Amino acid sequence: MSHYSRSKWIGEQILQDILGGGHLIVLRPFNHTGPEQDERFVAPSFACQIARIERGLVPPRLSVGDLSARREFLDVRNVVRAYAGVIDASERIAGGTVFNIASGESRTIEDVLA
Repeated sequence: MSHYSRSKWIGEQILQDILGGGHLIVLRPFNHTGPEQDERFVAPSFACQIARIERGLVPPRLSVGDLSARREFLDVRNVVRAYAGVIDASERIAGGTVFNIASGESRTIEDVLA
């Protein structure tokens, strides 16, 4: 596991300890994006940079990182629907259940930019 994933797992373990074995259901959403997301995230960063370039506010140059990295990107509205579905069904879901909220389809950051 990476340091990031290990920190998330440790957080889940701490919650289990706090709840004393209570009814904890874990949701692990993958990257998501959507309306009004802060431009510190990759997709809105690209969109805002392109909008500034098109308005003539900045020179036509994009600031990007590693375009070869692969990530899943979900629409935030779908992630919220997944949360709501789990909340609605929570009494029928066994404690300790973990849901990865994902599409199963990764794409490169370059594809997102294109």
